[in-house]
Amino acid sequence: MNFKKINSSMVLFDKKYNYQTQLKTFREKYGNNFVFFNKEITDENFSKSAIVPMGTETWEVDIILIKREVTVQECVTYFLREENARFTSPQGLSFIYQNYRKILPAEGKIFAIHSKEYLLSEGGDYLIPYININKKFLIFFELRNANLS
Repeated sequence: MNFKKINSSMVLFDKKYNYQTQLKTFREKYGNNFVFFNKEITDENFSKSAIVPMGTETWEVDIILIKREVTVQECVTYFLREENARFTSPQGLSFIYQNYRKILPAEGKIFAIHSKEYLLSEGGDYLIPYININKKFLIFFELRNANLS
């Protein structure tokens, strides 16, 4: 098995969470903590999402370790079929980082895996948002190219 659950937590999306402005608010408040914050990660560019938390909704969030390099398609297939997962947007990822940092690994890449119809694309590849935390505590909010054909 290429995937192993390493943490699970309940996350409350409270009334202060606003999907339409989450990334703008997050960038204003935390942008200086990031060595790099990709300018394409905006509320406008990621305005569509399959599932948007509303009001005071609680979600269970699982942190899954990917044991070896796998394709994005393998991740999507695994999480949809095996885990019956709901995908998060960069808005959801930023909210979890902002409010539940303690449940995230101290180091690694944390992806906002999403189905391709909700992602930006460039040159035939889709752009997957993720936060990268390295050993020196340098934090990046980036986009990774992935071919999802």
